[in-house]
Amino acid sequence: MNEFSEKIRLVLHDAEHGLRGIIATAASVGDYEAVDLARGLAARVRGMTPLPFEQPSEGKPVSNPSANGHDTLDSMSSRPKKKLGSYPRFIIRNGVLCKYGWSKKEKKEYVHKAPRQAYDLTIEAITVLAQDKTAPFTAEQVAQQIEKMATSVPAYQIYVALAFLRENAIIQREGRDGYNVSSDFSHRATSLWQE
Repeated sequence: MNEFSEKIRLVLHDAEHGLRGIIATAASVGDYEAVDLARGLAARVRGMTPLPFEQPSEGKPVSNPSANGHDTLDSMSSRPKKKLGSYPRFIIRNGVLCKYGWSKKEKKEYVHKAPRQAYDLTIEAITVLAQDKTAPFTAEQVAQQIEKMATSVPAYQIYVALAFLRENAIIQREGRDGYNVSSDFSHRATSLWQE
């Protein structure tokens, strides 16, 4: 690997490591929005990290970093991940939005579910907030708006709906300030629900 490629790989590796620290700290204080943001960025950084490689010598093939069955941090950080790279995944089935994720700690898949009613109420609350020019808005403001509509939705279901909308670029995360909506938000968000 040439000098600059190695420097780039190290910078990306350090960035991912720093984001993992933020994830742990944010989780310890219950800031799940920051956890989601940092996790998404860490996965993107890991996907950008170039594979370390060796120059082939005469008669010697280029080695595969994981061919010996021992994954190093460098080879793990740059290889495509079947588990981590494909998460989160969203599926709508039988009136329920399912968000599948991967738990590094438990080393298994988990699922969070939100019924259609929770999704629709989240869209309605965001529409009201957008009309009131409350932008960017937070997940807490969405929950408060839903409660103003004389109902309540568990917070995790709101987060599932927000993650689905964000994954489909219908809302955009604005750092710690919250979310902004795209144009024709309500129509696009409603049309996403297809079983």
